[in-house]
Parts: sequence; C-alpha cells; structure tokens
Amino acid sequence: MLPARLVEIADGPATMRLRIVEGRTLPPETPYATLSHCWGTSRMEVLRHSNEAEFRQYIPWDKLTRTFQDALTYTRELGLRYLWIDAFCINQDSFGDWLKQALAMASIYSDAYVNIAATASPDGDAGLFLARNKYLANPCVISATWKMFPPGEYVVYDQNAWYSGIEHSILSTRAWVLQERLLSRRTIHFAADQVSWECVRVQANETWPKGVPEDPRTVKTRTLFTLGSTTKPSKTDLSRIDRHWLEVVNIYSGCDLTKDSDKLVALGGYAQVVQNALGCLPSEYVAGMWKTYLPEDLLWRADPHTSRYETYHAPSWSWASVQGTLAWNPEGASSIPGKRLVCSIFHVDISLVDPTKPLGPVSAAKLDLCAPLCRVSLGPGTGTTVPRLQHIEIGQLRFGRGFLTENLDDASLYRFSTEALAALEIYFCRFATLPNPFNKNKRESVGLLLARSSDLPAGVFRRVGYAKFFHKKTATSFERMCCPTLDLSSDAYLRTAEDGRFVFRVV
Repeated sequence: MLPARLVEIADGPATMRLRIVEGRTLPPETPYATLSHCWGTSRMEVLRHSNEAEFRQYIPWDKLTRTFQDALTYTRELGLRYLWIDAFCINQDSFGDWLKQALAMASIYSDAYVNIAATASPDGDAGLFLARNKYLANPCVISATWKMFPPGEYVVYDQNAWYSGIEHSILSTRAWVLQERLLSRRTIHFAADQVSWECVRVQANETWPKGVPEDPRTVKTRTLFTLGSTTKPSKTDLSRIDRHWLEVVNIYSGCDLTKDSDKLVALGGYAQVVQNALGCLPSEYVAGMWKTYLPEDLLWRADPHTSRYETYHAPSWSWASVQGTLAWNPEGASSIPGKRLVCSIFHVDISLVDPTKPLGPVSAAKLDLCAPLCRVSLGPGTGTTVPRLQHIEIGQLRFGRGFLTENLDDASLYRFSTEALAALEIYFCRFATLPNPFNKNKRESVGLLLARSSDLPAGVFRRVGYAKFFHKKTATSFERMCCPTLDLSSDAYLRTAEDGRFVFRVV
C-alpha cells in the first residue's frame, strides 16, 4: 500500500506544479521517494485542517522551505513524480492522524524507492545542495617512498569522512531519523562535503563510489542494516534479532527528541520490522521490549548522567522511562555458560494510549516478578565526571568499589546526602548469578535496584537502577550472605512462592 498522502510533482508551464494526492488513488506499484530532514527552528508551511483543501489543488512553491524545494527538484531529476514529506503528508492539527502515520513508518520508508536525506542541513533554510570544496571529494594520489613502506602510489583521503559526515551529522542526532535510515531500502545523503549513499550491501560516496573503506566505528550500523533485513529467521537467529533490537535502542537512546512523548512512537515503525522478524504477535511488545526476552532485557544500564522524565511516558522498568544513553551488558544473554537465572515473569499488563496501536505509547503498565529480594542501603555518591556510589550495604555487609558495579537511573540520586539516601527504602532484586569472566573463583550476582514510596501500595516498587555484586565462587554464597535480610516485612511483597522467592510488582 502507498502512504495515505504524497506530494505530486507535475510539470507546469514554467515550473513544477505541486499538490497533495491520496495514495489510494494511485496504482499500488507507483514509485515514490521519502525525505529525512531536521525541522529546526525555521518557520515552515505545514499541512493543517485550514489549508488541506487548498493544498490538494495546489501548493505554492514560495511557501516551501529551501530543503523541500531541493528535495522536490531532486526527486524529479530521479524520474520520480511523488515525494513523501512529513510536514505535508501528516495533518499537523490531528493527533489521530499523526499517530496513525507515525506508526505506519515501517511501510512508508521501507516501500519507498529511495530516501533523500538532508544530512548536513540543521533546518529547512539550508537545503540539500550546500556550498562545498569540490576537491575534498576527489582522492589525492601521490607517488612516495617511505622507509617502512614500499615505493609506489598512495591514496590520501579523509578516513573520517563517513563517520563525521554521516554517523555524527546533524541529521543523525535526531531520534526519528534513526528508524527512517534503518527502514529505507536505500538512502542518498547530502552531506557537507560530498554526496554519500547506502543500502544493505554497501556504504559509498563520491570519493569511494564502490564502497568506503571499513571503519570499526560504522560496523555496528552495517550490522544493523544486515540483520534488520532478516525476514524469516531460524529459531537460532531469534535471540540474535533481540540483541540487534537492543543495539538499535542503544543508538536511539543517544539521539534527541523534540517531544519527550514521542519516545516509543519514534521507534514504533522499526519495532514492527523486528516484531515480524521475531514472528511474534504485536501484544508481545511491552513498552519497548519483547515478553519472550524478559526478564533478561530488563537489565539495561543508564548513563551516569541520565534522568527520569518528569511526565509519564513508560513504566520505570522500561528503557523508555529515562532520558539519556543506555546499554545492555552481556549477562543478559541466556546462552552464558554457568548462568543461573533466579528471576521469572509472572505477569505483564500494558495499557495503551490507543488500544488499536500496540506498538504505540503506553498510559500505564505493571510487571509482576518472582525473584529473591533483600533490603539494601546506598552509600553517598562520589565523583563528578562519572559519578558512582561509594558502597551498597546488605545487612552488615558492605560492598564497596571493586566488589560492586551500579548504575542509577536518575543521576540526581548521586547528589543525595547520606541522610537522604538513608531515608530511601531500596531493595535489590536478584535476576541471575553467573561466572566472573576474569576470575574463576568468583561469581557475580546481577539485578535491579527497586524503591518503595508512600504513594505505592504494598508490594509495589519503582525501578531506580541496576547493580552487580562480586562474591565467592559458590552459586549459593550470595543467598547466605543476604540471609539475615531475607525476612522482609509483609508489605514489601505481594506473596511468597513455594521455593521461597517473593512475588512483587514493578510499575
């Protein structure tokens, strides 16, 4: 199916004649291009209730930004007559239309013939065809003799051209653009110094038209493209696809969003691709993760400077609830030899903003876990560049630096006084015990830091961080160390399981 709306480019007497057309009125195989761009702060005309009737007849050329004009011109040069531009193909006055089109990005971008990217343009005023030094795109060939190398011809080129011009471009900092890039079959980048292009098989530019030299800093992106193209994976590929999704989220979490409320929506199109690759139902998608890979995928680590959103966008156990870069440790992988998983999922319940959009934003969520649980006390924070807790106490035991790794979800906790930290009711929920890769006589216990507060019912927590404790080799040693604190008050859990673990809820 074609997008709901497209901008039609027709040849007029002196210039192009533009109008908005409905995709359903065109043959399904009609080729079209898409545009990735930064909105920036420049004023631009957009589709609204008040002008939709007019724009279905005619879009004045002088009401378009320079970037839109250049994109339409280039689309026509490619021999295409239709271009999808978000500003003109989504009614900006209608939340319903915005949400519907936002969650249709998977088909809009993946079905397009090509994606045109205004990669070096900070806003609509810059355009695609920037002034540049044309010599930078031409490789410089020199004849030279060095003591350590054989004499001959050598190519002098900017080895950072792709990394700085594409990966670290202004456009690549935008969260919405990540899925546009991943979904597109092919993208043409109008960068600062030269035109570049990429697809599943190659990343190339004017300097290297057959493919840019390998750069370890772009391998991850290439891996994402390749894995993202998997449509019918074998069972052995499924966990790899989930790890791929977490890599995408890792990159996405470092990008910028104009509206915090778009956190889940701006990746919803690619979530649909991953859902199809996993072969699971849309209902398996829970606030940015997949039920099949819980509880391991709950073990995300936040950057030391991360913060919680002031308004609700996702449950505290979801990566979408924090603002800042995050990542997953290898211990989340279920295939680690010697790993002993002690946490299980009892129930997950999600309330959606729109019940017909399972990959869209959530309004509430709860997660019932069955796991070992013990009360802990946090020591004061230390350091400014990379803040860390001095220690965490479990009963009479103090785990300090060297025996503890922790990441708090909100960096403000590192600035709490000793008295303020002591007033917090914090618990450690252990997920797994696994071998220490550097010392065969040691083991690691990894899990989440949870907090109770007066506004929550008994047995209900919010996530506040991630923690890993290093201890002796035996798998049961951590239980023995925590034994004095395992007898919790009855209001700290919902019920006990037959094996002695606790059942509790995280919201």
